[in-house]
Amino acid sequence: MSELWGILFVAQVAWNANISHLWIERDSKLAVQFVSEGVNREHPFKAMVDLIRGWLGKEWHVKVSQVYQEQNVVADYMENVFHGVAYGLHLLSHPLAGTDVFLICDAIGLSMTRSIRV
Repeated sequence: MSELWGILFVAQVAWNANISHLWIERDSKLAVQFVSEGVNREHPFKAMVDLIRGWLGKEWHVKVSQVYQEQNVVADYMENVFHGVAYGLHLLSHPLAGTDVFLICDAIGLSMTRSIRV
C-alpha cells in the first residue's frame, strides 16, 4: 500500500508543479501492475488504484514503470536521509552528500548484483 501512496503523492505534486512529462519508477512490480492494468472491483486497493489512475489519466504525459531495487539505490538512500523531514516537496540544487558513487554507477549502467537463494 505504501508504494501506491508514493505513486499518488508523486503524481499530485508533479501535477500541481505543472510538470508536463513525468516518469515514475517503483521497485514494486505489483504496484506498477495495479496502476497500469487496474484491479477488479472486489480488490481491497480498488479505491486507491482508481484515484491514482484518475490522476495519471489527466492531460499530461506520465509513464509508470518497474525498476529493480538494485537500480533504485539513490532513491532508497534519499528516502532514508529524508525520513522524518517535513512532508512536502524538497528541491535540491546539488546531489546529496553520499550519493556520488551511486550516481556515477547509475550513469554508466553499473548496478549491484542480486543474490537469489535457489
